Amino acid sequence: MTNSSKEKIQSLQKSHADITLRWQKEKSAREEQTAMIENLEREVRRLQQQMSKAVKDREAISKRLLEKEQQIISTNREHRLSTKKPPNGGGERSPFSLRSSIRTLRGDNEKQNLAADEVREKIKIMLRANEPLKLDKLDELMVKFKGKENTLLKKMNKRYSRGITPKK
Repeated sequence: MTNSSKEKIQSLQKSHADITLRWQKEKSAREEQTAMIENLEREVRRLQQQMSKAVKDREAISKRLLEKEQQIISTNREHRLSTKKPPNGGGERSPFSLRSSIRTLRGDNEKQNLAADEVREKIKIMLRANEPLKLDKLDELMVKFKGKENTLLKKMNKRYSRGITPKK
């Protein structure tokens, strides 16, 4: 064999060794990436399961909260009804006296305030269930509809009973 043939053979052997080494490195890198992707997929599945459980828990808590708020409203209503006094003070005063008329008017205003408070609680429950981000605007809404709280409640019931979603 000649010198140039030996050089060619050595060059080919070196090239072959380089290619084999590069192929082994690429194979190792692919295996690492595949293992990393499999780990990430497992992690994503685990997080999806946790998220699903959290959503179910949140829904259950929201449902219990609404039930408790309804119980509070019902209990407050029952309490008000059980402690209600006759408008003319139990017959002690004449219904035509100035004092009893003023008391009757005050009693009516208190009833309206109680009704407004009750409406406010119902609206608060609806907003918490449907549009919790609007809860901070509840005071503005109540001021805007002062004296017309029942109208507001009807509108809110109509809006959320039809399943209208908030405008984005």
